[in-house]
This record gives sequence, C-alpha cells and structure tokens, in this order.
Amino acid sequence: MPKCLRLLTALSISVAGISCASANTVSTASGLNPNAQLDALAESYFEEALALNPVGATSIGDSRYNNLYVAAFATSVQLKSHAIDSKYFGQLRKFDRASLDNAHRITYDVLQTSFDNADRDYRFPSHLIPLNQFFNFTAGFVQLGAGNGLHPFKTVKDYEDFLSRINGYTQSVDTAIANMRQGIKAGVTQPRILMER
Repeated sequence: MPKCLRLLTALSISVAGISCASANTVSTASGLNPNAQLDALAESYFEEALALNPVGATSIGDSRYNNLYVAAFATSVQLKSHAIDSKYFGQLRKFDRASLDNAHRITYDVLQTSFDNADRDYRFPSHLIPLNQFFNFTAGFVQLGAGNGLHPFKTVKDYEDFLSRINGYTQSVDTAIANMRQGIKAGVTQPRILMER
C-alpha cells in the first residue's frame, strides 16, 4: 500500500480514537490538558498530511483539493511528507504517554506506529518503483475519472477540477518514468514477471 494511503488509514483510525475520548480528563501540573493537546496535534498533523494526498481527501469527502493530483513518489512530495512526519514525531515524543487517558493512549500508539513505519519507509528507495502488481496509479486515475469513482461529476466546477487534476496526473507519469529510469541505473526495479503480467 502506498505510504500516503497507509498514512491516511492510520490517521483515520487515530481520529476515530480521538472521537471516542472521554470528556473527563486529568490536567498536568502546568494546567494544560495532555489529551486536548494530543487531539490538537493529531488534527494539525492530519490537516498538513492531507494536503499531500488530494485523492485521499476526496475519498473522505473533503473537496478542498479536488483540483489536484499529487504523486507520492515525487521527490518533492516525499521530502515534504518526511518533514511533516519528523515535525510531528518530535512533538509526539514530548508527551508523557502515562498522562493520557486510555482512548488517547490508543491515539498516541497509532501515531507512534505510523511515524515509526514512515521512518523505515523513507530509508527504502520506493520512489524508484512507483508501480507494482498491487498498485498502479495509472489505473487508479482512470477509475477516479470514470464517472462513478471518487471524483464527483455533478457540477461544472467538478469537471473543471478534474481537468486541473489531469495536469497533476501527466506530471506524475513523467515523474514515474524518470524515477523508473533512475531505478534501472541503480538496480532497483520490480521483477520482470510482475511487470509483464
């Protein structure tokens, strides 16, 4: 599963955990509520990360980014994503997990696991293999614009948004080709049998 989709899944679980949180929380000595602080951190992280996953935003009914298509395997996107993850992982480390209620400990654990997984993912040159037998962004884009997929086609703006999204898609194709050529030179490729099928 692509990193952005794993991230969105993890964040969705996190937000679900937050919504189940108890209203009665214990404050720290400084008078600040650690549960509320974690809620704010998770919400802020979700918002920043969502901007790098416009199709993910569309999938949860958030239309702010319906005019965008972003390739998660583009170097610029990976650098931004890594910077966001590092920023919020640093903030998460400042929390004393023991000071959180049970629901927020789940949120903490989901975020920590997501950040740990992302940190490991950044060490592997996955941007050099943007396609595999399970994930093909080109097929996904066709489904997105099929008229019965995630992207809405009810208004003139919906159609204009999709036309704009096509620009991002064409840039993504060019990026994928360049990344795969770089992968060939570096010896980082999918097995031939997988790509032929």
